[in-house]
Amino acid sequence: MKISVKDIILDTDPRIRTKSEQVPLPLSAEDSELLEAMIAYVRDSQDEEIAKREGLRPAVGIAAIQLGMDVYGYDPFLSVDAALRLDHHIHIVKDIRDLYKRSDYVTFHIHCTDQTRGMVDADAIASMKRGIRVINLARGEIVQDDAMIPALETGRVAAYITDFPNNRLLAAPHVVAMPHLGASTPESEQNCAVMAAQELKDYLENGNIQNSVNLPTLVQPWSGVSRLCIIHRNAPGAIASITGVLSKDGVNVANMTNKSKKDYAYTVVDVDSRIGESVADTIRALDVVLRVRLLNH
Repeated sequence: MKISVKDIILDTDPRIRTKSEQVPLPLSAEDSELLEAMIAYVRDSQDEEIAKREGLRPAVGIAAIQLGMDVYGYDPFLSVDAALRLDHHIHIVKDIRDLYKRSDYVTFHIHCTDQTRGMVDADAIASMKRGIRVINLARGEIVQDDAMIPALETGRVAAYITDFPNNRLLAAPHVVAMPHLGASTPESEQNCAVMAAQELKDYLENGNIQNSVNLPTLVQPWSGVSRLCIIHRNAPGAIASITGVLSKDGVNVANMTNKSKKDYAYTVVDVDSRIGESVADTIRALDVVLRVRLLNH
């Protein structure tokens, strides 16, 4: 399922001012598929290139409208094209202080730069409506903890929702803290550690590569006596050069797998007989070859 702008109800449709109905849990298969499509739409609508190509409008404001909210936005770099794509119920303000004064909820969707680091300070919070809820899923550094924590303690800020928690925030009242990565749970981190150890062990013992950043995934069951694990440039004639060395030395290939990733390739060769480092050294001397490991069963 893919949602396009044609599936979004028009601004003039009275349903856009109707609060969304509660969805029963657990989600049905149909609702789960729809939710995934909605998330994809929100993500794509925030990508300027995709949004322009597919005519998508920013979806955060639309979702807030459907929750029964009056939506105000501030963007000092808002382009004309982006402004035209906005829902006409979204009000743009020219001063962020004006946004703070009007808002019961404020969310941030910005990068952390020298200009935005610490922008939510004591002065900014003082200009906000008392009892505001601050949602920061952008970057933790844009909010000054020294200003936010006292505001939470006095009730100036009713709640602070963030996925950049630290020990101070976790101890503060009215903080809703989430991991920035959905996978950052004790169980998943333990599983990741076990998986990393297993994959490293598999590489050291068998030459198999999984989940590498700059090399392709290649897993080949043993089918020979010796194994050559060769990292080389992804260039024409590389495989022929490697097999040429083996053929010249009278080595029979039992199995071979080659995978490439951009400029680099990885080749695993299993041979029927035990070979020595002299064969590996000859392959290492090839111009296209970067590294060779020789493994023997």
